[in-house]
Amino acid sequence: MERKGNNCFEEWSRELARLRAEIPELPFSNVWMAQQTLPLIPENSALYLGILNSLRSWNFFDKPDGVEAYANTGGFGIDGGISSLAGAALASPEKLFFGITGDLAFFYDMNIFGNRHFASNIRLLLINNGRGTEFRNYSHPAARFGEKADAFMAAGRAKKLTRKALGESGVRMVKGLIKKK
Repeated sequence: MERKGNNCFEEWSRELARLRAEIPELPFSNVWMAQQTLPLIPENSALYLGILNSLRSWNFFDKPDGVEAYANTGGFGIDGGISSLAGAALASPEKLFFGITGDLAFFYDMNIFGNRHFASNIRLLLINNGRGTEFRNYSHPAARFGEKADAFMAAGRAKKLTRKALGESGVRMVKGLIKKK
């Protein structure tokens, strides 16, 4: 068999396109939000993904050309993702920064909203499902707790605490994506 140029890459690209065409309509989820939102991120901006569920879900889809993507996987990723986003936004005020994070990672790092230098070029999508989705994966040790897991690790008071934290910091909250049935 003769190989020419990027034949292997082209073959896999066609296969990926075929598989994506077979994906049924997704239910409201982190993956659905990624599918709907990722194409809307403008060129010459930066995307900061929270660790685990957000990173995994958003990597199913191609990011637009000209969008830089980052993920903070520091102390297992839950610590400092929004702080990293905020620091990068301060360093590049001419660029828009989009952050995608879950509710637990948000609560671990929400102290950044008390910083008086919080940049106005940040857009944050908080995927607030009031649970620790990662802890429900069969391979995670906490999965053995089943439905009781939320009492120990979920951000059960997420909506109330989020409004309080952001409201007191002067950050404007906008209600987000809703999938209509």
